[in-house]
Amino acid sequence: MKRLRYAFLLVPFVLAALFLLQPWSDRSGAGRPGAACAAPPLPLPRELGAEEPAARAALQAALERWAQSHPQTADFQLQFAWGREDWAAGEVALQPQPGGATEGTLLLARRGADGWQAAMPGEPAFADLLDRGPADYLPPAARDWFLSQSPPPFSDTQGLYYIPYAAGSTLLVTCVDCYPGHYPSVDFYSGLGLPVHAARGGVVAAWDDNGDLCCCQSGCSACTTYLVLDHGDGEYSAYLHLASGSIPEAYRQLGAVVPRGARIAAEGDTGYTCGSLGRPPTGCAPVTPDPGCPNCARHTHFEVRDAPYPYGQRLRPRFQDIYEQTDPPTYYAYDGLTYVSGNEAVTPTATPTPSPAATAARTPTLTP
Repeated sequence: MKRLRYAFLLVPFVLAALFLLQPWSDRSGAGRPGAACAAPPLPLPRELGAEEPAARAALQAALERWAQSHPQTADFQLQFAWGREDWAAGEVALQPQPGGATEGTLLLARRGADGWQAAMPGEPAFADLLDRGPADYLPPAARDWFLSQSPPPFSDTQGLYYIPYAAGSTLLVTCVDCYPGHYPSVDFYSGLGLPVHAARGGVVAAWDDNGDLCCCQSGCSACTTYLVLDHGDGEYSAYLHLASGSIPEAYRQLGAVVPRGARIAAEGDTGYTCGSLGRPPTGCAPVTPDPGCPNCARHTHFEVRDAPYPYGQRLRPRFQDIYEQTDPPTYYAYDGLTYVSGNEAVTPTATPTPSPAATAARTPTLTP
């Protein structure tokens, strides 16, 4: 009898151990897509052999051409290249403005009769090159991330948004068009690890929390913590790199109503980000904060799409509070500028209606 009582005492510990042994993709809450986040370095092919110098030269040349036409870019560094004899992928690390952070990017190249030809996210050839080899070695969520960067922005948003922080907060824009494939997404940085607030009212369409894991490598885009809101008119705002555990329980439910200005999370440094000190070079792992500036790399990647992230096409967000503080007035955020949020919390007067499945009827319009 005494042995049986001791056995029952062990049950909670066994269950806890089983939970911890599960992959993150199995600890699914409502709305989670269940994308696996691999903690160890990805087993990437490194079989370029004698072709690696030529492949790296093509990748570096493409990166330099892009940087010359975008003077407001972050500092680039082509890290290691991986691939096989006839295709290559180059991991690019970015160091944005001091203290800030943003994602890295992936360049691709293929060897043809005329030598190596490189492609960057946003170029027509990129998606085709990705499917010809590199996609087989990336987690599905990482592949989707890069495919979603390939098309150019489809149009401006029809809805008006507010900077996704509480009214009165001062934010630095560390990246809009700072590397190939990022535009027209916006990276906001407070330097304080501030809470993140809904830029517009909506309902929860998706969320994911993979723990405080990050690295500056393409596969780590599968590790981000994010929240997606459906605004009922075919537009979906996404908030990426959120701090693990910061999404309130009330908003971890599909269909939960989120009014504009509501606190939805906190700035984080999760997933595919560059800028933190102490981050692992490959493979997702907990980041070691800089003791002198513990919030230095915490930021929010904000974007709007015509389908839930990472699907659909990205739209160029229009911000009402940016319009109200700029002269001449503009709705758009720009690299390196500082803005003050006017995102006052509001009480919803009606429950938002989820967007219809199809949004293909949108008319393409981009305002300079």
